[in-house]
Amino acid sequence: MPQIKCRLILMAPALENTALDREALTSAIRGGDIAALVAQQQTPGFPPLGNEILDLAQSHDIACLQASEHALNDLSGFDGAHLSVGADLDTLRQARQKLGKQALLGAVAGPTRDDAMRRGETGMDYLAFAPQAGEDLPTLELISWWCDLFVIPCVVTGKITLQNAAPFIRAGADFLMLPASIWQGPQSPESMIAAFNQLVDEVSLK
Repeated sequence: MPQIKCRLILMAPALENTALDREALTSAIRGGDIAALVAQQQTPGFPPLGNEILDLAQSHDIACLQASEHALNDLSGFDGAHLSVGADLDTLRQARQKLGKQALLGAVAGPTRDDAMRRGETGMDYLAFAPQAGEDLPTLELISWWCDLFVIPCVVTGKITLQNAAPFIRAGADFLMLPASIWQGPQSPESMIAAFNQLVDEVSLK
């Protein structure tokens, strides 16, 4: 699913901190284009991302992904799963075989070029490039290399801000996965999403 223009993926807040309510998601949707919403792994004793939120997101063509290997047993209303770097190659292959072509599956790419290529061969719909230990963002060199050579969409994750996102957009990243902090900042989700979409438009025109 190659992208012509970089799009946004939203990480839902950690459920032990705050639930994602309808008002917050509605605010984000008013901010403009959103490709997907990723729910962090369910914490026992805390409410899951409910059907009301899933229905609202999906009614606006926002794919809902569960960031948990447990999703491989039951998607429970989600459109697919976002699999961590801890999911090995066999798990990724089995996920595709078990859930079929209709499920949207993505995986963290791993720290090296070789890791990314191997994980890209497992049938994932995208690879997410994450920061290494002690870093806030993945290396721009790795993102540029992947975008120049491969058609599997590239998701950039980490502490993405309006101040540091532009180089990744220029490098060809298909998606920016915004951190859960966007739900708790001084600005509304609408303002944050609108600002990121404006940044994408401005960078794409240059």
